[in-house]
Amino acid sequence: MQPLCRRRASRCCLSTGTRCPAAAQSPIQAATGWDLLGTWSSDCSIPPSRLHTWLSYVVRDGRLFYEQNYGDGRSSHEIASARLLPDGNIEIVMKFTTVSPPQTRLNVNTRGADGRFRTIESKNVGTGEYSIRDGLVSPNNQPSKWLSRCATPPSS
Repeated sequence: MQPLCRRRASRCCLSTGTRCPAAAQSPIQAATGWDLLGTWSSDCSIPPSRLHTWLSYVVRDGRLFYEQNYGDGRSSHEIASARLLPDGNIEIVMKFTTVSPPQTRLNVNTRGADGRFRTIESKNVGTGEYSIRDGLVSPNNQPSKWLSRCATPPSS
């Protein structure tokens, strides 16, 4: 890579159409760059419930949060780190401090050509236990769901 490109890798990658190496970014920068902010669901026409959770990635007080809406309840978890991966996916590390025992989870999300995304890896960092591996949800080995951006947040 030419010296100018090393100093301005993003601009050079964009101008040449090549994938840029992952650079140090804040969680908000990574989430914004991946167009992750907003509310997501596998079906935005179905209200949130215990069987149909809506997810949101939001910025509050200069920090990024992952929020779940269960219809009759909500949870909010701070995102400790997020980074864009060279393959185009995003890796997110979340602190779940309100569950017992508290845990830190690492998720990797992939984007479809239509703008939807799905989690292809989710593991407990402390134990190494996966709830999603290679895009399959444990224990039934069903593919993780594709999520679409919902135009408006649910009213419940």
